[in-house]
Amino acid sequence: MNKERLEQITFGILQVIKINANIEILINDEFSYLDLKRAIDDLKRNHLLIDYLGELELTNYGNEELKRLKKTINIGSMIIPDFRYFIDKRGINDVYLP
Repeated sequence: MNKERLEQITFGILQVIKINANIEILINDEFSYLDLKRAIDDLKRNHLLIDYLGELELTNYGNEELKRLKKTINIGSMIIPDFRYFIDKRGINDVYLP
């Protein structure tokens, strides 16, 4: 894995964990479950994440790394939509009542 890709996946994971979002939003053409698993294991091993009672949390080092990555990565290319709030498309004649 090259440095740029490693920084992108690290930034994505740290950002998702910081805002307590669903990690599945990172699964796309670039990152697979296996990529995320390996990266999370590396982040734990490097003390950027801790597993506290079954939930991942950022350490102080993790927060510092996230700040550093925010400065170096082009965040515009890392906008991550939250697919939980997408709705199914409706037909042109259907009526949508929330």
